[in-house]
Amino acid sequence: MPDAATRQVVLTFLTALLLGLVSTSLVQQAAVRFHVVAVPSEERWHRAPTPLLGGVAIVFAFVLTGLGLNLFAGDIRRLLWVSLGMFFLGLIDDLRKLTPATKLAGQLVLSSTLLFLGLRLSLTGIAPLDFLLSLLWLVGITNSFNLLDNVNGLCAGIATLVALFRAALFAFEGELVGALLCLALAGAAIGFLHFNFPAASIFMGDSGSLFLGFWLGGITLTASHPYTKNYALLLAIPVIIMLVPIFDTTLVTLTRRLSGRPISQGGRDHVSHRLVAYGLSDHHAVLAIWGVSFLSGSVALLMAIYGENRLLGIASVLVLSLILFGIYLSRYEHRTITNHLAEVRVLRWLSFHHSALALTALFDLILMVVSYHLAYLLKFEGLVSNEIQRIFVRSLPELMLIKFGIFVVFGVYRRVWKYFGLEDALALGWASVVASSTAVLYFSFVYRLAGLSRTIFVLDLFLFTSLVLAFRFSFRILDRAATTTSRLERVVIYADDDNGELALRLIRSRRQFVPVGFLGNDARRAKHWIHGVSVLGCVKDLNRLAEKHRIGAVVLASEIDSLTRAQLEEACRSQGLALLQVKLEIEQIRPSPAATVAGGL
Repeated sequence: MPDAATRQVVLTFLTALLLGLVSTSLVQQAAVRFHVVAVPSEERWHRAPTPLLGGVAIVFAFVLTGLGLNLFAGDIRRLLWVSLGMFFLGLIDDLRKLTPATKLAGQLVLSSTLLFLGLRLSLTGIAPLDFLLSLLWLVGITNSFNLLDNVNGLCAGIATLVALFRAALFAFEGELVGALLCLALAGAAIGFLHFNFPAASIFMGDSGSLFLGFWLGGITLTASHPYTKNYALLLAIPVIIMLVPIFDTTLVTLTRRLSGRPISQGGRDHVSHRLVAYGLSDHHAVLAIWGVSFLSGSVALLMAIYGENRLLGIASVLVLSLILFGIYLSRYEHRTITNHLAEVRVLRWLSFHHSALALTALFDLILMVVSYHLAYLLKFEGLVSNEIQRIFVRSLPELMLIKFGIFVVFGVYRRVWKYFGLEDALALGWASVVASSTAVLYFSFVYRLAGLSRTIFVLDLFLFTSLVLAFRFSFRILDRAATTTSRLERVVIYADDDNGELALRLIRSRRQFVPVGFLGNDARRAKHWIHGVSVLGCVKDLNRLAEKHRIGAVVLASEIDSLTRAQLEEACRSQGLALLQVKLEIEQIRPSPAATVAGGL
């Protein structure tokens, strides 16, 4: 980039940043003076009254920077005017509280206005369909950022990352004005973020979140996209850049619909809230989500630079991983009395046999495509010719049919994902080997392997099996991570035998406590492991272990003699630990027929 352009980039960003810092400080003082504050409630996350109208500072800093550098012209100017309309819609909601229906109506009117002014997607060539897709994009992204404003720093941080990646895309496209405007928005958002994260002395309110979402969704419609002639990619790259707000909105919408709650009703069921319920602190949850947003933005930028063929597999794995993580996180929510039963209904739907079977099969089919595509890229070092692409497209449906058929025959889909273990992994690996071998035989006899390479099938076998096993074990891995992060009470299990193993399974399935280790009678078994949980020592070590591992209770899972029990009770009493007992017994309710006959004889 020329020196003059570089200076302009730096000047734009620093000007917006400085204006954002100053204006946010002034707006904060004004909001306190005029009592424009967000009051805590059951649906809201904050715990103290906090000044609102941070969005006023963001918009002021951004618009003033753009006007000072004369960046608003043509389509950009039209986008600015309509975006300011969205800002005032949010400002009215901050001050007067509009109904969800009124807000949605206002968003539809403003989005339609921008589309009638000529800014819209051109995907299908069918004007009404393109209009509807553009409308869905604008309203969807606007609401995604509005919903994302649920934890300190989350919305402003994601908006900053999205704006920076959009700036990089504009720079790659050679559109300096678009890049400068995105940098100005990022600078203004960072200026506000200084007062909003990790502790918040001001909130942006709907005026900020609606403006950010609408502007970032609308700026996509102004790009010329010279990097691709693939119309599907025109939408895919913006979607991947904004994957986090789309993911959060989708998860909230689906879980609320499945639980019978209104989508417009606030709640503590966003991704950030679920991560806190999982065990992360507020700011660690925000940092984790920022990390995912940075990763998705990087993938989208690399797709634009190097082409979709090389990055399509990685993008697909990223999207699938987020979907899977969303399903996992649906089990974690900060529940109130009113939504506890509703969440139970969501979990019941997710664990329903046919739903789980359909999701598992769908994931496998997508991973078949991804692994086969990656195998071609590895074989030909990313240089896939048109002829090779035709061979890939022609052979893919038959390969998928063979693999899926073998998986069905081998009973892969009768194995429950939630309880996936070593035996299931061996069975799945064997089925994958048989499926790939069958595919090689099929293509050898039917097509004489014309244009195909055995190396591709070997690479595909390795990639597909690795991806499927990684996805199947993901819940177990996440459950293990929850042991170290969860805020539930930490317990040790007194029993390092089969009873202890059964108690461990029971505790993990109930999710009432977090098992951190075992206690036993034999000191020689210390440092041994049972299902990934260590044997920490004996009763005499409890005083030392309680403080080291922050233990809150001891769970007694086996019969012990009176002397050992007295020692255990005394150790728990001295450390202020609860002593619980798990009884794992088989009780006979009525005699079996065989026992009755034997007794009669």
